[in-house]
Amino acid sequence: MVLGDYLERQVVARKAAEEEAARVFIAEYTRRMNAPVFPQFSNAGEFFAYIIDQGTKRMRLEEDKEFTLNQFSLYEYQQLASYFMQDRATFGCKLDFRKGLLVFGAYGVGKSWMMRLFANNPRQSYRVVSARFIAEDFRLNGTIYQYQHVFLNDSSGKFFGQREIGLCIDEAGAESERASYGNRSNVIAELIQDRYENRQLRGTMTHIVTNHTRDELKNAYGPRVYDRLRQMFNVIEFDPDAPSRR
Repeated sequence: MVLGDYLERQVVARKAAEEEAARVFIAEYTRRMNAPVFPQFSNAGEFFAYIIDQGTKRMRLEEDKEFTLNQFSLYEYQQLASYFMQDRATFGCKLDFRKGLLVFGAYGVGKSWMMRLFANNPRQSYRVVSARFIAEDFRLNGTIYQYQHVFLNDSSGKFFGQREIGLCIDEAGAESERASYGNRSNVIAELIQDRYENRQLRGTMTHIVTNHTRDELKNAYGPRVYDRLRQMFNVIEFDPDAPSRR
């Protein structure tokens, strides 16, 4: 009788284990079948073609215009395609893959548009947030905590499925000092310093877009932060003769 009970329990346990294994298999199979399929690129040329296609669709949708690159923007787009694919060979990329991007250029030449277009990329995607918005967020809430730390992607269908994404500060230098509860602060200067020092951000990139010159940024943020800029970023500079796309 005791032996019979033991054998029966063994049969029940084995059946439960088999059912659990089947459940796990079905759940994993379903997850894989429903997982978003992101485009795959073998080199910067393929990713560059993808960006051009995305830019064409986006500009037609948002501005009802054709998306074209000219002699003043082709090189920059090729360099960024190489950077986000970590491919030096295809377009002769000269950028340091360990650093972020600091994009200079006059008003309207397409800097912000370019960085928004590349925000969704296979290496490390990022959010584009204007410096004015960040400064205003500080004025209203008294903190810039969310910008000091890694952004978490809460959707597997976005940003090539990457869990952690970086930050691109748009229109840096256009913000003014903000006061929160009587405390005045150069918010973007502090944010740059924080992202430089915060070790939790290793592996996540910071990028900056600005209409200002190097000297104007130095005056806006001070020599210490400007020195951080030189250490943190590759410089992408649009030709002064580049026409406005607006």
